[in-house]
Amino acid sequence: EDEKGRINGPSCARGAKVSARKVRKTAVAMLRKAAAVYAVGVNAGAYGLFWYDKQQALAHGWRVPERVLCGSALAGGWCGGSLAMQQFRHKTVKQSFLTQYKAATALNVVGLLGLAASVRSNLAVKSQLRTSLRTFLSAFVRGGGRDRRRFPRV
Repeated sequence: EDEKGRINGPSCARGAKVSARKVRKTAVAMLRKAAAVYAVGVNAGAYGLFWYDKQQALAHGWRVPERVLCGSALAGGWCGGSLAMQQFRHKTVKQSFLTQYKAATALNVVGLLGLAASVRSNLAVKSQLRTSLRTFLSAFVRGGGRDRRRFPRV
């Protein structure tokens, strides 16, 4: 990163400078897309698991274990799983399963809220660190090297 906040990165062609803000925006956009793809995939997977379990129940075949269905909720597929339970009228009466499924859903939601809070606080901390680092670097560069009064050699 140079004095104007521009960086040379692998995405830069022929040494062109790109602002750090632009790189961060691109990274955030990519993370949002990845999260959306994950959410769609895990919910479609959970929906499919419930559909398959219902078909197996009708055919008296091997069933999907309840821990796998609850695991899909814990992984974030609780929306698709809940929709499938209602559409296929499957696993809606068994209270012990519903309790486990709701607990897995609650754990996922709490985890997501914790992650969101962590990211927000992390961004504030990163901003403070960035400001401190810029202040230090500017003092270091202006001083022509090591500032012996503040940063003695060890």
